[in-house]
Amino acid sequence: DQSKPATGAVQLTDFLVESFKPALVFKNFVSHITTPNTPPLHTEKEINSVDISHDGKYLVVGCEDFSVSLYDLERGDKVNTYYSKRYGVDLVKFTHHNKCILAASKRDNHYRVMYWSLHDNVILCSFIGHTDSIISIDLNPADSTFVSQSKDNTTRVWEYEKKLCKIRITKSRASCFDNTGMILACLYSKGAGGGKDAVQQVHLFNTDNYEERPFSVF
Repeated sequence: DQSKPATGAVQLTDFLVESFKPALVFKNFVSHITTPNTPPLHTEKEINSVDISHDGKYLVVGCEDFSVSLYDLERGDKVNTYYSKRYGVDLVKFTHHNKCILAASKRDNHYRVMYWSLHDNVILCSFIGHTDSIISIDLNPADSTFVSQSKDNTTRVWEYEKKLCKIRITKSRASCFDNTGMILACLYSKGAGGGKDAVQQVHLFNTDNYEERPFSVF
C-alpha cells in the first residue's frame, strides 16, 4: 500500500544531518569574578567537556573555571553549578546513576579521578594512581567499572562502587570498552619513541579476567 509511510531504519545522510535544528540552547556559561572595590567582572566560561546521562534526562558540563553545571534536558533549565576549586574539573562523565559523575582533576600534581555525587554535592571517592595528566575516561556499559588513560602511558581499570583499582596496564596509549562491556581495547605503540615509524597494535582483553594475555592483537 503506497499510501502508508515506509517503515524501517532512516538513512543518516549529510543532507539529513544539515537539516537538524537545535531543540535547546543553553547560553548562561558566564563566570562572575569579584574583587574588592571594583564592579563584578563577567566573562564567558571555557567548556572542556560535556556528557548526557544514560536515560537522556540530564546534561553535565565541565568548565575551565573549576565548575560543573548540571542541566535538566526535559525542563530545559539549569539545576545547579558545583565547584572543585582545589583540583579543577575535566573529562566529566556520567556513571550509571544520573546524578553521579566521574571527573578528572585539572590542576598539576593532582592526578585523580573524582567520583562525585551531584545530588548532595559530595565527592564520594578519589581514584589516585596516575603520575601525569589524565586524558580520557570510558565507562563500562555493563557494570560499575571504568577505564582511565594518562599521559604516563598507563591504563587503569577502576571499580567505582568498591573504590579500588582492578588492574594497571603499562605502555598503553589509548583505551576503551566495547558496547557489551566484555572487551577492553588498548592501543600500544612500539619503537621509535612513538613517532611515525612506530608499530602500533590494538590488544583486546577479556574483562572477566584482565590478568590473562590479550585474546586478540591487531
